[in-house]
Amino acid sequence: MDRKKDLEALATEFEKKWRATRLPEMDTYDLLDLMDYYSRAGMDFEAELCRRAAEQHDADNPEVILTRAHWAADDGDWSTARKERKKSFPSRYDDLLFDVEYFVRSGNLSRADRIVLESLPSAYDLPEYDFLFDCAALFRDFGYVFYALKYLAKIPHNYTDFQQVESLKIECYGLVCQYADVRKLLNDLLDANPFDIDLWTQLAGYCFRAGDAAAALDACEYALAIGPADEVTRLSQFIRAQQSENMDTILSGAVLSQDYLTCEDCGDVLYADGQYDKAISCYSYAGLYCPRGHRDREKIVSRLALCQIHSKKYEDAYMQVVSLSALGGEHWGERLEAAQLFLEEGQAAYAVSLLQLTVDSHEMCGARCALVIALLAHYGCYEPALQIWKYLKEQAKVVSPSYLSLLDEAVKRLAL
Repeated sequence: MDRKKDLEALATEFEKKWRATRLPEMDTYDLLDLMDYYSRAGMDFEAELCRRAAEQHDADNPEVILTRAHWAADDGDWSTARKERKKSFPSRYDDLLFDVEYFVRSGNLSRADRIVLESLPSAYDLPEYDFLFDCAALFRDFGYVFYALKYLAKIPHNYTDFQQVESLKIECYGLVCQYADVRKLLNDLLDANPFDIDLWTQLAGYCFRAGDAAAALDACEYALAIGPADEVTRLSQFIRAQQSENMDTILSGAVLSQDYLTCEDCGDVLYADGQYDKAISCYSYAGLYCPRGHRDREKIVSRLALCQIHSKKYEDAYMQVVSLSALGGEHWGERLEAAQLFLEEGQAAYAVSLLQLTVDSHEMCGARCALVIALLAHYGCYEPALQIWKYLKEQAKVVSPSYLSLLDEAVKRLAL
C-alpha cells in the first residue's frame, strides 16, 4: 500500500467532513469574545474553534471579517490581511489601529507612535480613550511597555473602565521590574476593592519578585482569609520553606502533583545558593513535567546544564546546551554563559565547541564578537580557539575599538 497516497486521501476526507461539521451556534459577538478569552489563556485550539464557529454562522459580519484580517496579520500574511480589512468596512479607529499594528510589528516604533498621536483630536472623548487603550494593549503585546505606559497616562480616572487601565499599567510596570509602581497601583486598587482575591494574589506575587518575602506573606494571608486559592497557597508554602531552608518538603509535594513550576522555582533557589546537585534534581523533575514545546523548557534545560558544569558533569552539560538548538530560536546567551563556565572549569574543548556553534549558526556577529574576544583573552584561550580567532580577525571592522588591542594580541600570538 502507498501510505503517502493513503494519508492524502484520508486528509481530504477528514477536511471535507470537518467543513460539513456544524459547530456550536452562539451569538457571533459572544464567540469572538470567547476567542479572545481563550487566546489570552493560551488555549489556541479553543480560540480557533470559536473563530471558525463565528465564520461558519456569520461569515459576512464585519467583525468576523476584521478578525480574519487580524489572524492573517498574525500569520505574517499582510496581503490577505489588507484585503480582509477593506471588506470589513472598518471604522476610522479600526483602520488606524491596523496601521499602528503594521508598524509595531515591523519595529518602526516612531512611525507607529506618530500615527497614534497625530490621529487624536485636541479634545478627547470616549472613542479617543478607547483607541488609546487599544493602542497601549497592542504595544504591550509586543513588549513595548514604555509606549503603552505613555498612552495609558493620557486616560483620565473617569474613563468607563479605568480599572482595566490600571491593570494594564500594573502589567507593564511588572514587565520592567518597576515594583514600587506596581505595589502603589495595587494598593490603590485594594483600597477600593479590599476583598478582591485576585488583587491580593497579584500583590503577593509582585512582592515576592521584588524580594520582599514578609510583604508577600502578608498579602498571601489576606488572600487566603477571603477564600481558597491554590496559587496563593503554593506561594505561601514556598516562601516559608525557603525561609526555613526546607526545600525538600516543597519539592516532594511538587513531584507528587507533577507541578513543574514549583520544581523549577526550587531549582532556582538552590542554584542561587550554590547547591548545584540538589538543583539538578529539581530541574530534572521540572523538565519531566514541563509540557513539550513550552517556552519554559529553554530555561530549564539551560539551568540544568549550568548546574551540571558546576557539578563537573561536563559531557551531560555540553549535550544539554547543544540540545537547545532543537527548541528553535537563538541561544547565544545560553551558549556564551556555558562557555564561560567551561573555561572557568578548565574545559576549553567544550567551550570552544559551543562558541564554534555560535559562529556556524551566524549568531556571533556585531558587538557579540567583542564579548567573545574578552572571554577568550581573559582565560588565555588561544591555540584551542584558533578557528574562532581567525573568524574574529575577519570581523575586526565591527569590533569596538576598545577591544581591538585584545584582538591584536591574539593575532600576534597565533601569527594570523
